[in-house]
Amino acid sequence: MATPRTMAEPPQGISHRVWIQTLLRQAGVSQADIAQLTQSNESVVSRVVYGKWLPENYTPRGLARQLAIQQCIAEQVGVPFEDLWPDAVT
Repeated sequence: MATPRTMAEPPQGISHRVWIQTLLRQAGVSQADIAQLTQSNESVVSRVVYGKWLPENYTPRGLARQLAIQQCIAEQVGVPFEDLWPDAVT
């Protein structure tokens, strides 16, 4: 795991989604890697990265899956969870 970097938000002019994708690329981690690590699939990881988590997934199990994926991404890119996902439901 990389050393945590403090980045409270994406650089100006960069969307959150692009920021996450850039951090993953810089860490050499793909969405497929995150899917494998979280025992999920790439489409679920993609929805989390793109911020398109569907309302029907707002169940205890769905929210747990979303948080697991977000935590895994934070760990893999070396950014504290709360900096990477400031609006996350915890």
